[in-house]
Amino acid sequence: MSKSFGKDTGPGISLGHQAKAEWHRLRQQLDLAHGFWLGFLFSPSGAVTRAFRQRTETILKSRALTLQALQPETPEELEALLPRLFEPHSNTGCVWLEAPRIDSPGTEPNATGSWTRAWSQLLLRLNERRERLRRTLDCGLLLAPHSRIKPHVRDAAPDLWSIRSIVLEPIAGRVNPPVAAPGNRFE
Repeated sequence: MSKSFGKDTGPGISLGHQAKAEWHRLRQQLDLAHGFWLGFLFSPSGAVTRAFRQRTETILKSRALTLQALQPETPEELEALLPRLFEPHSNTGCVWLEAPRIDSPGTEPNATGSWTRAWSQLLLRLNERRERLRRTLDCGLLLAPHSRIKPHVRDAAPDLWSIRSIVLEPIAGRVNPPVAAPGNRFE
């Protein structure tokens, strides 16, 4: 049985109107997708990104599927994740790559240790291997950088961008503890 949450709440955050609309779009993608799909979640809020991940995980669990969450702590870890995306992901409904961090003020976008550079490098390498990615992954791949990374995605990965299934851009809602309401699911 799946967890029940209040109408506009999910684990850890109450989503605002715009973020709820984006959640509905992701939920529809999860409901309709079969096989490989690629999505981007651009958010300025780590809390909103986590809420989307937690909700996605709950939905997948209700279908006896898993969410493989990859959450690098440094730009170097992000750049090194490429091989993990090509590993077998049995019983996985979605591989979720979440690194919604931004560079410190004054950091050059191409400097070593820069989140912008790390995302650009990963996307460039994924772009080169997009057909292999499509053949290897039999589930969704959702990339969740900070919203400031979006302008760099098309430059670093134009072919990858062209095969995307969904682009989500939620804005932050109210950060509140979830309110359980029996019989309601998140919408």
